[in-house]
Amino acid sequence: MQPSPSARGAFVTTLRPLSAAQPSFAQATENRVTVVDLWATWCEACTRTIPQVRHLAETYSSRDLVVIGVNVGEAHDVVSRYADDAQIHYPLYLDPDFAFADAVGAREVPAILIIAPDGRIVHRGSHLDREMLERLERELAARPPLPAEAGPDALAQPDENRRKTSRPITKR
Repeated sequence: MQPSPSARGAFVTTLRPLSAAQPSFAQATENRVTVVDLWATWCEACTRTIPQVRHLAETYSSRDLVVIGVNVGEAHDVVSRYADDAQIHYPLYLDPDFAFADAVGAREVPAILIIAPDGRIVHRGSHLDREMLERLERELAARPPLPAEAGPDALAQPDENRRKTSRPITKR
């Protein structure tokens, strides 16, 4: 894997929290292991990934993991309605001009990143699979272990059910 850019660089100031009550992206993720899901409401693959990310956020809530969604290229009201309908309760940020997506090299959605506490992107993929969850476990190694029933197998998308369904990000 090539060296990854820092996800907490100066460009994160372009991300806007969906809710005014949320801290900035940099404040929310500082010195924490973070999973970032880049998505869009028009993306069919994202509609399948969001429930997995939501389950990840719930499962790992006691492990000091930050789970964040970043919507790319859409208006606040569209994202807000969708988040309510999809019951997304983890923090959401808006990337209306694709600045964050461009900076982290995301060319399609969904794009899921694992960011180390120092801000380096240590893993990227289009879905939560066993490899990504194992990397997440390594990043959280200093934390208490997960209960057996909630380990990587419980969250991973089975290979036989996975199709390449990521969609290129198009600036609308």
